[in-house]
Amino acid sequence: TWEGTALANMALCYFELGQPELAMHASKDSLLIARCNADLMLEGINYSNLSKRPPFTTWMRESHFDQIASFGSNVVRLLLSWEKIEPQPGVYDLAYLEHMKKVISWCEKRGIWVMLDMHQDIWSRAIGGNGAPFWATRDDLVEPDERYDGPWALEYYTQESIYNFDRFWKSESLQASFRKAWT
Repeated sequence: TWEGTALANMALCYFELGQPELAMHASKDSLLIARCNADLMLEGINYSNLSKRPPFTTWMRESHFDQIASFGSNVVRLLLSWEKIEPQPGVYDLAYLEHMKKVISWCEKRGIWVMLDMHQDIWSRAIGGNGAPFWATRDDLVEPDERYDGPWALEYYTQESIYNFDRFWKSESLQASFRKAWT
């Protein structure tokens, strides 16, 4: 895909130029474009498994990355959980962040690129999904919680899911908390 090629170009240019700020720029179409014309094929895997629910990280093993590399994969999508990073407003789980840094180092040792994904499905575990912390979720709109009998993605259309997404995009404080969790 063009996205993979653009990312690969940026990565390769970084190594060629040694300066990440020179490795890419954005086009008028918001595409990331490499400033050198080298291609690299990214072959990846989604490394998520149990990352969406407690205990979040206990399943992760360094040996997994030996297997991933042996399959020819050179990139992983690594899920992060805002719920785990910031379990209470302004309180950060430093042990979780240190563990994720360790997982990234396992990848680095094997030449595996990491794409961080602050992941969510259907907003939060509080309403049947995962991602956002309980404190950032309103779960009192429908009792009992609304559920659809069908594909899980239909849960995005429950009143509580729609309300919480709308609330997030209208709330400067929730957005600020989310941005801070990334930093």
